[in-house]
Amino acid sequence: LLNLVQRNIYSLSVLNEIEKVIEEIKRENNTVHISEFSKKIAGIVLNEPVPFIYERIGERYKNYLIDEFQDTSVLQWQNFIPLIENSLATEQFNMIVGDGKQAIYRWRGGEVEQFTKLPHIFESEKNPLIKEREQTLERNFEEKFLENNRRSKKEIIQFNNEFFRFSMQKLPSFLSPIYAALEQKFEEENSGGYVNFHFLNKGEEDYEQHDATCLQVLTTIKKLQADNFKLSDIAILTRSNYNGVILSKYLIENGVNVLSKESLLIATSSSVNFIMATLCFLNNAKDTIAKATMMEFLMKMEESKNGASSNTNINTYFEQGDFFRKYLKNNFENWNASKLLQLPLYELCEEIIRIFHLNKPADPYVQFFLDAVHNYISKYNNSIADFQEWWELKKSSLSIVIPQGLEAVNVMTIHKSKGLEFPVVIFPYANWKPKTGSENIWVNIKNKRIPQLTSALLPLSKSLDETEYAELYENESGKKIMDDLNVLYVAFTRPINRLYIIAEPPDSHKKMAEYYVDFLKEKKMWNDEQKEYEFGFLAKKDEKDAHAPKVTVTELKHMISGDWRNQIKLSQQADKMWNMENTTSEKDYGNLIHTALSKINTVDEINSAIQSMLSEGLVSLEEKDFLLKKLEHLLQLKVIIPFFAKGLIIKTEAEIILQGGKTYRPDRVIIYPNKAIILDYKTGVPLEKHETQIRNYGSTLKDMGYSQVEKFLFYTETEKLLSVN
Repeated sequence: LLNLVQRNIYSLSVLNEIEKVIEEIKRENNTVHISEFSKKIAGIVLNEPVPFIYERIGERYKNYLIDEFQDTSVLQWQNFIPLIENSLATEQFNMIVGDGKQAIYRWRGGEVEQFTKLPHIFESEKNPLIKEREQTLERNFEEKFLENNRRSKKEIIQFNNEFFRFSMQKLPSFLSPIYAALEQKFEEENSGGYVNFHFLNKGEEDYEQHDATCLQVLTTIKKLQADNFKLSDIAILTRSNYNGVILSKYLIENGVNVLSKESLLIATSSSVNFIMATLCFLNNAKDTIAKATMMEFLMKMEESKNGASSNTNINTYFEQGDFFRKYLKNNFENWNASKLLQLPLYELCEEIIRIFHLNKPADPYVQFFLDAVHNYISKYNNSIADFQEWWELKKSSLSIVIPQGLEAVNVMTIHKSKGLEFPVVIFPYANWKPKTGSENIWVNIKNKRIPQLTSALLPLSKSLDETEYAELYENESGKKIMDDLNVLYVAFTRPINRLYIIAEPPDSHKKMAEYYVDFLKEKKMWNDEQKEYEFGFLAKKDEKDAHAPKVTVTELKHMISGDWRNQIKLSQQADKMWNMENTTSEKDYGNLIHTALSKINTVDEINSAIQSMLSEGLVSLEEKDFLLKKLEHLLQLKVIIPFFAKGLIIKTEAEIILQGGKTYRPDRVIIYPNKAIILDYKTGVPLEKHETQIRNYGSTLKDMGYSQVEKFLFYTETEKLLSVN
């Protein structure tokens, strides 16, 4: 025992010192950490028959429902018991709901044995007061099992009943009651379910890079689409965010839309990390970590273009230290560190993207990174060092935003999927290494040789068998088996129509596939040469349910990026604006009317629009009166009144960006659910190019999903409205 204590004694000492520092900080700031509340409440609840802290709560709330009870911690439940007891004493109804087979939060303090032992309170023998409260629960306890499964198809329910009835044999006897009532009933007519096991080949090429699993997932998605399933019908469940990230990036690269917050974090992109590394290198040329990150990315870039042999050239530059900058200058013509450092932060990031060709093809991670940079500089400053600090704090929460209604595959962890259902579930990476005895457990210690040590952190290893804590080791080993089986249960019970399980064959390290192989052997189905096993039957989804995507998606071939200095030309009109001796021409008045109309939604806004133009220096006091009369006259014309009515959804001079970078800007667009009306203002006489322009606007709006588009030209001088077919 002392040898085991000694293994973690230094860590324990450090924890003790940290605790002292934290206590000092709390005293200085007069604060209590939120994680301490449950423990402080328990200190009162476990020692007082009627805890005063619940006096007001007990008066206000009469009924309690505790959901997901299998994941409730011992401390949480014992803190709730006085409230339940008080409610039961007044004959009020209370309910506890849970499923021991779905207890997958034990690492967060959940204790499933509390659920299986109800109405008895877990470890009640340790406290007489808790034992007394247990009697109240026993007197009012009524147990009910929900036997009918109305979620899944018959074949999936049958498969799960058989699989988990067989697999529960691996559980130790003290945990077998959790799966005692696992069988669920189904409706005979609710058939059409399908389960598929797919085992990857042993030693499949590049499996360590997850290629085989990713390819099989993509193949499965294509088959499902052929059977009329939408992308939004499909959920991919993984045990870890890491695997979810890999799958998400692979699917996006292969044209499959993905919906997943954790898996779409901007910081998971190698291109984004390269941009950040480049910023760090520019800020500090001695930052070897930044330099190494850049080198790794550039080596992969060259390898994909020219093959692995090209990396020799890069390595030569890298090994020579300062010559790394020479390599950048020789291979990327626009690389000039001193000039780059003169650019504002956002422009610097865009220039890095252009220099290293990260805008072809368009990368959503890079685009959303630029959004993050823009948000930063709009609030803070252009300092690279400050942005680095901000990025480290925020990168774990910044992710790609998927438009609402977009057809996309859901990618999430099994833990996040609990309580949800999906027409189709794909469960990749379904063979993992069970937890080993390398973890630790806290125990209370009473040992004469170490009287001052009341608690210790012991490693969960076979060595515990030779101590008084041998039972703890046995219990924990059994619960680890339960943890893995429960994870499978949650994953297997999410689908409605189909379940696909993708696993590497069992080996000496990853043994979860043994559950599947042993079951298939029991069913006399296993064959060493066979890769795929099926249960149930494949039924195509009814075509009438396979609606078209709600959102029209256009894939960008490359990201539009360029130096604004080469794109913007300044209009040399200062003399016209400031030389008050010049008379305003008819053309100028036409432009002023055009500008004023762009600021007006309804007739009521004429005055505010002109006042705004006056404030901006676009009109003089003399011009103001003329413009007011002209606008009031124009907006009273019968042909124009409908376009400026109240209650319309209006876009004035809203820019439409076309694929390739070209832009359109209609003067006025009125939007209805399935229709759009375009109104463009013109001066002078009607010309063919006016009609060509508005027809282009109309075809663009049709491409955006508006089935009916009406087009009108209004000539402000002749006051004529022209309808364009």
